[in-house]
Amino acid sequence: MSYQDRCSQRLHCRSAAKPDLEIIDFDFIGGISYIIKNQGTAAAQASWTGLKIDDVQVAESAVPALAAGERKRLIFSYSYSCSPPGDVLQIIADNRSEIAESNENNNITEIFLTCFAFPDLIITDSWFQGNTLFYKIKNQGDEGSDASWTSLPD
Repeated sequence: MSYQDRCSQRLHCRSAAKPDLEIIDFDFIGGISYIIKNQGTAAAQASWTGLKIDDVQVAESAVPALAAGERKRLIFSYSYSCSPPGDVLQIIADNRSEIAESNENNNITEIFLTCFAFPDLIITDSWFQGNTLFYKIKNQGDEGSDASWTSLPD
């Protein structure tokens, strides 16, 4: 008798228990961190989460085994810098497709990040001529700077 025949003869049929990994949140505190959750009905073995920026994989993060319902906050070892006008960021659960999940279609979280340009003024050189302090200032930012004041701390 096949599984389908046995299943049709019972009142309650259940599919085999499987894990289901999903990225449920992320932020940029201390780097790119994320929360991965096993929303499935079975434990998930250790796996990897991928980080893609503009369709290029830039980092991977090891994920420990997760019990059904368990979640974990993890962080990528990657220093992100936005490239104007913006980037498509993807965080991919089970990046290496090593886990048979109950839902393989919820593994990717994607967002478009818009870059904002700012001036970044730095003093590149300073010297005294008599009692007067002179300096060179440079804008190393991505946006022009309005007129500003420079002062020495008290």
